Amino acid sequence: MKSEVKDNKPGIFRLKKVYARQPTTEIKVDRGRYTKDEEDREIEKEELTDGFRYGTTFVPINKETLDDMKYHSEKCFSIIGFSDANMMRRSLYLGDTVYEVIAEPAYEEEGQVFAGIVQAMYDTNTVAIVRKCFSERSSPELGFLRPHIAHDHMCMYYVKLPFAEDLRGFDFDNLDVIKRNQPSDEQLKTIDNLITTMDLTHADQGEEAFQPEVVFNPYIQRMFQCIARRAVTPDEPLSLSNTIEEMNNTLVQSIVAKSKRTLDTVHEEFVLRETERRQKITTGDQLFGSDDHLTKKLRLEENENIEEPTTDSTSFEAQSAAKKKAAMRTIGTITPVEDFKILIEQGSPSFTDVCKQMSTLILELINNSRGDALQAANIDGRKDFWAKIVDENISLITSDECIESNVIPIEAKKFLEEETANEMLNNALGTNEEDGDDEDLFDLI
Repeated sequence: MKSEVKDNKPGIFRLKKVYARQPTTEIKVDRGRYTKDEEDREIEKEELTDGFRYGTTFVPINKETLDDMKYHSEKCFSIIGFSDANMMRRSLYLGDTVYEVIAEPAYEEEGQVFAGIVQAMYDTNTVAIVRKCFSERSSPELGFLRPHIAHDHMCMYYVKLPFAEDLRGFDFDNLDVIKRNQPSDEQLKTIDNLITTMDLTHADQGEEAFQPEVVFNPYIQRMFQCIARRAVTPDEPLSLSNTIEEMNNTLVQSIVAKSKRTLDTVHEEFVLRETERRQKITTGDQLFGSDDHLTKKLRLEENENIEEPTTDSTSFEAQSAAKKKAAMRTIGTITPVEDFKILIEQGSPSFTDVCKQMSTLILELINNSRGDALQAANIDGRKDFWAKIVDENISLITSDECIESNVIPIEAKKFLEEETANEMLNNALGTNEEDGDDEDLFDLI
């Protein structure tokens, strides 16, 4: 015995091809296969064979090989073992059919044994893992039997379970980790009100609306109405009014009208804004720029041991550059960018230590800059330095660039406005005059 829920597809939808003016005329369908070349030769049916894709190659499989590939099994419905019922999560249920397993009424002894198994499984909250194979040519299935006891009726329900190949895992970010994703009390209250106003329990004149047993498929109803109208009045147009759909639309509109105020509150509490994420830099060339010919050649010589014909002067320069790289451990003030690239490339010190060195050097250059004192380092003083930051549009790190940031793009844009910049610079200069110490400009950013 089984009970199933499937889409209703009436046989009337499988229309046959007919010729309306001469119904007795037989319609023949002719199919042909041709080669995709200049010959355009027709391929006979005997020349065709099944093929399976293996990567970019099609592997032909003839009928004999295909028969040998089929899985052969025995018809069975046997218990493999038992498991805790809590392990059978609803997300593991597979298929669209649930079978009811009962004892054979004609065999009393087997019925007693079956009742004992069901009672024991029910008392221990246990399910039975079974292997089901409908016939020798069928694929085996994995499922479980859940005991069911109601009054004087005792049975077990069979539900199909997935194999490892049937499982599809999807990983999503945890919304609770980021603080700005936490809903406020007002937002939670708004959603509660929305659920209450859209409750269908008493929406239809005090009764539940859209009950499954009284809601019909409008597509099927429309098809039946059209066929009935065409059979009765073949010459009149199909101008039908769908009474069922009109009643449903009226009920839906009344529910929407009651929920309009709550929906407006939802739009106010949950503001949507468009965000643009920058593309992540993943390659070394994109992060540090393209290498020159000498650096690329050294990398080939060291890692891949590829020899290139070079002159004596080029070989001497390469050896000198290699010695310089090997001896370098810190970033200098003369060519800090080149030193940073070399240290990152050779991997020693670590990436974190190199970044700390670069950060310390930048702060030192900014704090010690006075007008034209460090023209070689492209720093023209605090005011000129701030002007360069504004021109390059280098502002605070926003939430679009880093999810851990609490700064929105509007605040970052406002940070670079002229009034804010002048105010911060004046505060910085005033602090320097009073204390005589250099203020760290990055503390202001």
